Amino acid sequence: MSLSAKFDDDVCRHLNRRATSFKWTTQKRVGETTGERVDIAGQAEPRVGRRPLPKVFVEAELRREDPVSNVLKVWSEFMRQGCKDEIIFFQGFSRVYRSRKYSNRGIKARCAQEFGKMMEKHTDESIRYVPIRMRYLPVSGKHEGNGARHDAAVRFANRIIASLREMKVPLSPQNSR
Repeated sequence: MSLSAKFDDDVCRHLNRRATSFKWTTQKRVGETTGERVDIAGQAEPRVGRRPLPKVFVEAELRREDPVSNVLKVWSEFMRQGCKDEIIFFQGFSRVYRSRKYSNRGIKARCAQEFGKMMEKHTDESIRYVPIRMRYLPVSGKHEGNGARHDAAVRFANRIIASLREMKVPLSPQNSR
């Protein structure tokens, strides 16, 4: 299993424990029309008599060369579906995107964030875009994770949970009634 897959599993496991209004899965299809997938997705059960909870998509950019493509993937599928679902899209950026050694990736991360803001604006905030800076520097070529990977994944998941709380999204079934 790759480093990014282990990271995603750690995030998903933590979210399933702490944000139980959603069922969190890894490698979830964005829509029915394409094979595009997001790293992690949270889907809530339908709520009787209440406004449905938004879908939550998470992309953890550990070392990806082109993070803009993940924003485009979510936006284009949203438009293809006819803008029917409210979506919260979290995109986490590891320290690779702030490193002098990988300055080109820093530029691409800033482009992704600007593109995310444009997406939010042009969908009338039906898609809320939340970029998150991670304090994790994945080592190139390492496939084995360790405590640092797990701890970074938990911190990232906790930042997602805190952001959902700020948006007043119920995190447990008791709070959603």
